Amino acid sequence: MLARGRAGPIKGDMALMTANSTLFPKYTMRVAALAAGMMVGAMAIAEAAEITLYGDRGFRGGSRSLSGDLRNLDMMNFNDQASSIRIRGGRWLVCEHANFRGRCETIRDDVTWLGAIGMNDRISSVQLISDRDDRRGWDRDDRWRDRRGRDDITLYEHAGFQGAARGFDDDIPNLQSFGFNDAASSLRIREGRWELCEHANYRGRCRTFDADSANIVFTGLNDRVSSLRRVDRRGHWDDRDDRDDRWGDGRVGGRGGRDGITLYEHVDYGGAARNYRGDVPDLVAVGFNDVASSIAIGGGRWLLCEHVNYRGRCQAFDGDVDSLVPFGFNDRVSSIRRLR
Repeated sequence: MLARGRAGPIKGDMALMTANSTLFPKYTMRVAALAAGMMVGAMAIAEAAEITLYGDRGFRGGSRSLSGDLRNLDMMNFNDQASSIRIRGGRWLVCEHANFRGRCETIRDDVTWLGAIGMNDRISSVQLISDRDDRRGWDRDDRWRDRRGRDDITLYEHAGFQGAARGFDDDIPNLQSFGFNDAASSLRIREGRWELCEHANYRGRCRTFDADSANIVFTGLNDRVSSLRRVDRRGHWDDRDDRDDRWGDGRVGGRGGRDGITLYEHVDYGGAARNYRGDVPDLVAVGFNDVASSIAIGGGRWLLCEHVNYRGRCQAFDGDVDSLVPFGFNDRVSSIRRLR
């Protein structure tokens, strides 16, 4: 904001412009107009973003106004007290826990009653995620990601990182528990590589992401994400020793590829995965026929065949293969057998 106070002597460039106004009238007028425009622009920019939280619905009751981030509303004695919001420029993130954690909502317009979005008396931190910095070319989004603490992946309700948002730093087997099932249309990743699946417990179609995606419609997962988990470079997930075939089709809940063979839907160990420790004469029966594009071998030597019952063309492998394309087996594996 521009400081206000008593008028003082004119100094600097403005003094020089005034002194020379009789010598260069046209030049002086142009400079004066430019300076006035810059001052007005600076005032508009400085006042561009502000959020006011009110204690009661309908913009009533006690209030607090902010022009920037606040990690904990306890610092203003206003934690879990807001019932309505007025926005004077900018796009804001309001979160139910301190340090921008927990459930968060993106706000761009006035909200008469926060109960309508399930945030009445539940706001503990506020963050400015789009303001004048965007117009001046600053990389505000990067700084926003850095300040989100341990939330390594954030899902957004709409494409382009718009709408309600939820941040996570751990595996989520069912997004229904967070009120965000089948809601994501874009995502930001601060750290790690993540697998998103269309059904709970990492079932159904899955896709792996290691960078921001402004629109996941092209992956077939728009408004269809029900679970997510962190994976490593090869698509393996967490370190819990939970490798039982809990669904009876080779799908595992723990780290794939540490024992036996793991088939992956995509090259570079991406997408859905199935882990097996013994022979599978017919991958049709387990829903993974002609799907594999890469493999990880945790032990033994394995024979992959293009037809069921180990028929047709077959090839033996004893190490990881990040792409079956060069071997002519991409999306063509129908049976597997352990040789040793």
